[in-house]
Amino acid sequence: MSIWQQMVARAMIGTMASAAAAADTPHPGVRRDYPEELNRNSRHRNRQHWNMSPIHGDSSVQCSSVACPDSANDPGDFPLLMAADDPDPARAFLRRVALLSICRLAAGQTASRQLNGPMVVAGREATGALVERRPVCSPPVAARFALIAGRSAGRYARFLPEWLSLFAAGGQALPAWYLPDLLDLGERQPPLREQVRVIAGERGRWLALHNEQWSWLPDAAATRRNPRAHTASLRESLLIRLAERLVEWHTERGRRQVIGISLPQTFDEEMRRSRTRRSPSSSAISAGLNDRQWWFHQLMVAIEPGHWCRRWNVTPERLVRAAAQSEHRDLLLPAWSEAAIRFTAVEWIEALLSERIDDPGAGAIDLFAALPADRQEPWLVRILRRETGLSAEHQAYGFLAVAKPPWGRRIGRLLLPLIAREFEQRVARALWDWQELLRLAASRLDVRLAGQAGQLLNEASLSASPLAPALAEFLEDLRFRAAMIGEI
Repeated sequence: MSIWQQMVARAMIGTMASAAAAADTPHPGVRRDYPEELNRNSRHRNRQHWNMSPIHGDSSVQCSSVACPDSANDPGDFPLLMAADDPDPARAFLRRVALLSICRLAAGQTASRQLNGPMVVAGREATGALVERRPVCSPPVAARFALIAGRSAGRYARFLPEWLSLFAAGGQALPAWYLPDLLDLGERQPPLREQVRVIAGERGRWLALHNEQWSWLPDAAATRRNPRAHTASLRESLLIRLAERLVEWHTERGRRQVIGISLPQTFDEEMRRSRTRRSPSSSAISAGLNDRQWWFHQLMVAIEPGHWCRRWNVTPERLVRAAAQSEHRDLLLPAWSEAAIRFTAVEWIEALLSERIDDPGAGAIDLFAALPADRQEPWLVRILRRETGLSAEHQAYGFLAVAKPPWGRRIGRLLLPLIAREFEQRVARALWDWQELLRLAASRLDVRLAGQAGQLLNEASLSASPLAPALAEFLEDLRFRAAMIGEI
């Protein structure tokens, strides 16, 4: 039987596991050291012995029945005897992972310390990638991962990126039978792959070599030489040369420094080689740009804005201020804003944000969204201090919607009273923006504010208001995150 036939057996056993769960008596001894929401998925641990030989179908593997735990056994100590005489460490490891996954589905088994130590194959200890040298996380932490990473995680799924980041930073390993699920998660959700790579470790990278769907995991592709790098460098030099002909920084009347621009006259061969598009895009047409303005806009967006600081030896603040006072402000500021976001030029983003934050149509929220989390906090504090409400028509709502986690305690101490005030004033109003705001806050607020939030909002959450269910869910989710972070 091939390795991947073994892995497919996990899916085949699902129906049998469901039937067995329905027939079993709930386990009388729920683990008291597990959070309640984790115990909800752990109440059917009382399984009998399952003989895996008919499922495995490989006579070459000496596999005894799997002893599943009862109330008297520690789930960390149950034995899984398989492939003990197979001299090939790689094949033995894949078989162990496959059958452990089958056992987890068939018998509800979610913890074993046996696989996480040195792996003994044919009387020898395996070396290299198959040996997990990191400490394995505790059963409650592994159970929390199973809850929030599962397909039935519901609203808890939005806490998965935070859990992965914290776990990856902690230097621990997941129990080995979670590796297929972890790698499948990275396959389904590319934004999570950086954290998944760290958590998967050497065993995960080794597994990925045997499954094309996990080919994103190994780092080898990232180190390959990029054959287009030289071409990109030539294009950048051409773009700079074209743009420098169009923009100048000079002193007017002996004192005032200003920016002057001249628009391209024709779409020439150099413009074509720079990959400037000739016809305006739909967004450019909506913004009222003609052909020449559109060509100018593209050239400015394609150049890292710090180039202008180096060329003229001036700060971003001075250039933005001069552009804002120029007759060409409606060309320069949007183009520089787009370039600053594209190149993540933080000093430029903040200089432009200072100029544009009070203009609702000036793209201030896009600039704010491009800042790192630690640079967003002072701006968000400034906005919340002058805000009187949190509904969708208020400025704070748009900035909160794109603010990166975590939201520090300064933000929380300003936000929680606004939530309480909003609750008092919005009994008869639409709920969608209120609910979305509370979901964001539950996912991003500093969990050390959970106690303060409970004191301030708990009584309101128990009221008969139509807003109360969303508020109660917010408090529950904040406590869930506090427990999640505390475990790790």
